Amino acid sequence: MHSKTYCPYPFSHIAIDTDGAKTLCCVSARHNKTIPPMDSRVNQPINDYWNSKKLNKIRKELLLGERPNECKTCWDFEDKNITSERMQILHKVTNDLSQEEKQIIDDNIESVKNNDVMAHPPFSWDIKFGNLCNLTCIMCDSIKSSQINKEAKRHKHLPHYPHKEIDQSTMDWHTENTFWNDFNNVVSSIKYLKVTGGEPLLNETYIEFLKKLPTNTSNSIITNGTKITEEMITNIFARFNPCVHINVSLDGIDSNYEYIRYPARWKLVEENIKLLLKYNMDITVNPTFQLHNAFNYFEILKWAESLNIVCTQGAFVFGKSYLSVDCLTDSMKQELKEYYTKGKDELNNINHKHMVKNVINYLSKETDPEIIKQNSRMLVRYTKTYNKIRNVSFEQSCPQEWNLVKEYFNDNSSTSN
Repeated sequence: MHSKTYCPYPFSHIAIDTDGAKTLCCVSARHNKTIPPMDSRVNQPINDYWNSKKLNKIRKELLLGERPNECKTCWDFEDKNITSERMQILHKVTNDLSQEEKQIIDDNIESVKNNDVMAHPPFSWDIKFGNLCNLTCIMCDSIKSSQINKEAKRHKHLPHYPHKEIDQSTMDWHTENTFWNDFNNVVSSIKYLKVTGGEPLLNETYIEFLKKLPTNTSNSIITNGTKITEEMITNIFARFNPCVHINVSLDGIDSNYEYIRYPARWKLVEENIKLLLKYNMDITVNPTFQLHNAFNYFEILKWAESLNIVCTQGAFVFGKSYLSVDCLTDSMKQELKEYYTKGKDELNNINHKHMVKNVINYLSKETDPEIIKQNSRMLVRYTKTYNKIRNVSFEQSCPQEWNLVKEYFNDNSSTSN
């Protein structure tokens, strides 16, 4: 019987961030400045990281029922009665993994308990091959988007521009021979691969990586959907079919989508999704709940059901609280709660109903009035800067969301220092 905080990821999974640093998973608190970073160097061999003192310390804490700081995102979600990444992977281990894979996890747990080296390398991988991307999504940053990094170089002098320019060359770690030599030593152990970005379908390294994988590797691609082509489906994805899964990040419909995922065009992405359906690809849609789609998020679920597409467990914006519901007053949250409570019966898919339940739970959390005040000011400043440099309009693109918070923009104190 495992502890109440146990997570299978540190015993089976490795995540590699856009700059090549290895970490627990895609939601671990690596970029939280209040938490010491993992003991991981970009060129650190995978075996050294997998058996590092820091990682083993986290493993032992989880086995003892403790809450490691590196897992703060999951603890925060669970404390709000929201399904966390940890809860999802626990469900997957119970229901989807083979007996062989479960045994690998059990063997690695015993290795930790006995202070031995890990019995097996990770069989689940989550890789971001740099930050190469063609979009500047409103909730993203320069670490995950090369286009935002270019934008930061041009506009970092603006008083309320939120992104910092980074050294783009740090994103080229995957072109080095050291990575490929290390990868070749463990490729046979990889059973599950998830690739995100940036936009992975722009990245030649990702294509080369796929060519080296066994065709029975379970392959999950998280894409913004703008670069999907018929040739790509037939020449690349089909090689792994039926073991390939396409997860399209989609945060709105029509103009709402185009505002959040600038400069993408809704019609193109919708056509590409329908192209995937034409070829019977396994596809889901992954929306991130945030202020700018606070109402439109529900439209995504209805649109997906109209095409018989299932949305995955939606994420929530974190790291930029001024783009989340943490900038909303209690009355604003109540308006949204009533909207989702009334509308959830329109949905047929049980997963979509659960996602709405998570949204309602998320909206039920209390936020300190001072935090709301601070976040509302930052929202106004950021939105005005964002609209100006991209020549877009929050009011026209997201009318329902605008009406929810327009009082902030009419309040002169929101833009004062």
